Amino acid sequence: MSEANVQEGLKPSVKNTKAAAEVRQWRKWYYDRINHAHDYGEFVALSMLGIPDEIFRTFGVWPSLAENYGPLCAAKQVSGHFCGVAEGDGFSVDLCSYLKVGIGYLSRVGQEGKVPDEAPYGGMGQIDMIIAPATFCDGRYKYPQAARRYVDMPTFVYDQRDLPWWRANDPAMVKRYVDYTYERFKELIAFLESTTGKKLDEAKLAESVALWMKSHKLFHDACELKKCHPNPIPSQDSFAVCFPNLHFKGTQQCVDYYQGFYDEVKAMADAGIGAVPGEEKYRIFWMGLPPWYYLGIFNYLQERGVSTMDSTYDAGDMPEEPDLSNPLYAIAKKAYEGVWFGNGPMRRQNLIERMRKFIAEYDIHGVITLMATTCRANTTLLHHRRLLNEHGGVPVLNLEADMSDVRSFSEVQVRGKLDAFLETVDVWKGKRVH
Repeated sequence: MSEANVQEGLKPSVKNTKAAAEVRQWRKWYYDRINHAHDYGEFVALSMLGIPDEIFRTFGVWPSLAENYGPLCAAKQVSGHFCGVAEGDGFSVDLCSYLKVGIGYLSRVGQEGKVPDEAPYGGMGQIDMIIAPATFCDGRYKYPQAARRYVDMPTFVYDQRDLPWWRANDPAMVKRYVDYTYERFKELIAFLESTTGKKLDEAKLAESVALWMKSHKLFHDACELKKCHPNPIPSQDSFAVCFPNLHFKGTQQCVDYYQGFYDEVKAMADAGIGAVPGEEKYRIFWMGLPPWYYLGIFNYLQERGVSTMDSTYDAGDMPEEPDLSNPLYAIAKKAYEGVWFGNGPMRRQNLIERMRKFIAEYDIHGVITLMATTCRANTTLLHHRRLLNEHGGVPVLNLEADMSDVRSFSEVQVRGKLDAFLETVDVWKGKRVH
């Protein structure tokens, strides 16, 4: 089946909050900036999620994330094209579609000698270096190696290790992990100083950490309002408003954005205004990544009285205030004090207990998970999904589809599964009431 046929009828999502609608302008500004970074005396690093943004910002370096450009290309319906280019260059169909989009894009740049016309928002930036953290999945240290087939740039891959959740209450063990990460960050700074010709400004770094603390708290406090009945933040909005948190951490603009987002949804919650028009019949937890090429799936559910909610990009609980006398150590330390998305989560948690707690606190009637077929990290969750099916206490639907690559997606089949699932949820909900 051709990509065009697969995509026929796929509609973009309709946002419910002003903050989510504003993200389009943030996205345009960001890609314009990284595509003209040299005009501002700035740099661009081809990178992956998990890098310490505060350090990058101190050196005037913008990260160009594979995990963002892949979803963007999916939303613009060109992800399958770039994945196909990468596969034509010998990369496996089973490779992470985020990375295949990035590799396919770089390959097309090499073929054209310029940014290809099909690249959304003018491409992935004026790349000066490649930096990636070797954590979460093997793609994070293989992507830089693969990218160098197309762009010969200074490259730095650093190690950062997961702290097992069952050792999280061992202070000596936590300190060992923090100290190890602190040393790796020192190496990262040495690389950035050499590549950019700049020296670390600790005062600027401390300011960036303090600003991130503020935006982090506002973002998390807003996400907590999903507990309200009705829920004011549907998943199509939730998966949009994470963008500033992924690209503008450590700036006053990011703080201001999440202050506006919090104020908006808090006013909705106080007024009893939810995302679902009319009655909120079902509260469904979306676990993991969405199909980025079809965020309209949440509007489809919403039309059936479903309020979807997720925690994929929620930054997590606030840790203690960091000691900014050594801001670099503070960055390493906070990565192990909670679910700090962007520098973590480096402290693994008991996922099943976390999901069961979420189901109870948010009054969830059912769970939908996307079995993201090319996500390497996702494969480690197969066992957790089995446990969730057995012990979650609510109906669970596992959808098999990729997060970025639209070529294997069937809207008709997915809608059929959703409709059948909602019938199951309705029966379960009726039994619970009685």
